[in-house]
Amino acid sequence: MADKPAASVASVASAEAAVAREAATKAHAKCEAMKDRAVQTARVAFMLDALRAYGCPVGDNPERTFISCAKLGTDKAGGFQTQPGQQPHIYLGEDVGYGPKQVEQTLTHELVHAFDQCRAKVRWDNLLHHACTEIRASALSGECDLMEEVNRGNLSNFAGQQTACVKRRAELSVAMNPHCDSKAKAAEAVKAAFERCYYDTSPFMRMP
Repeated sequence: MADKPAASVASVASAEAAVAREAATKAHAKCEAMKDRAVQTARVAFMLDALRAYGCPVGDNPERTFISCAKLGTDKAGGFQTQPGQQPHIYLGEDVGYGPKQVEQTLTHELVHAFDQCRAKVRWDNLLHHACTEIRASALSGECDLMEEVNRGNLSNFAGQQTACVKRRAELSVAMNPHCDSKAKAAEAVKAAFERCYYDTSPFMRMP
C-alpha cells in the first residue's frame, strides 16, 4: 500500500486540530455559562457572601476574578489553588461533562475550602488540616445528599449513608495529597478529624 502524500496527512491533522479547538471552545463556553448560573444559586451565593463578610478576597465579580473555567482533565471537576504571595483562586473543570447541579456542588465544595483557608489558614501539608476541610466540603456542598448517593449506586447503609459518603470522599481527596503516602494514612486523618469537623457547619447555621 502506498504511503499517503505528506500534504494529505497534513490536511487531516489540520482538520483534526480544528475539530479539537472547536470542541474545546464549546466546552469552555458551556462551563462559563453554568458557572454564571451557579453563582446565582442560593448555596453558592451564601458562601460568596460569607467569604466577603470574613474579608476574604473574592472581589465584586467573583465569577470573573475568583472563579475560572479551565482544562483540568476528565477526572477533575474542580480545584482550589492557594500559593504563597498569590490570591486564592477556584477552578472549574471544563473537560467534565457535568450538569448544573454538579457545577453548583463543585463550586460550593471549593468555596468551603476557600472559606476554611481564609478563616483557619489551612496548612495543606498537614493531613489533619486537609482532612478537616475535605470533610466539611463534602458535607456542606450537597454532594453526599441521599439522591446523589442513590445515583452513584451507594446505598448499602441507608441511615448512615451521608456520613459514609463524606468519609469516603474525604479519604479519596486526602490520599491524593503529595504528603500522604498511603490510603491508610488518609483514612486515619479523616477518622481523627471527623467528629470535630463534620459538625462544624460554619458559615451555615446547620447542615444545609
